[in-house]
Amino acid sequence: MRVMVLVAPTFHADAIAAELRRREDGWDVRFIRPRGCHCEFFSRDTVRGDIGARAVKNEGNVVRYVESCLRAAGYRAITRRPTVIDPEIAAVWDLMPSMAA
Repeated sequence: MRVMVLVAPTFHADAIAAELRRREDGWDVRFIRPRGCHCEFFSRDTVRGDIGARAVKNEGNVVRYVESCLRAAGYRAITRRPTVIDPEIAAVWDLMPSMAA
């Protein structure tokens, strides 16, 4: 069985954090960068296509899946914050910038 990865966040070498924001129809991944932010939307259908209909119903599965997508995109030093105060945000990751560029 071949698995197609549909969620592919962009790698930003200067990103210092990423937020997973809840939306009714999916999630935004917002990259915090020194000169502003970059936001990418992933629909519920797209994520469901990768992890399955049952898994997408559990937010913890979605958070772990997006974290694995960040790693696959090239982010190496990823630390998920243990608590998030904003009710619209499912997860926040601190990223170690790769300022090699």
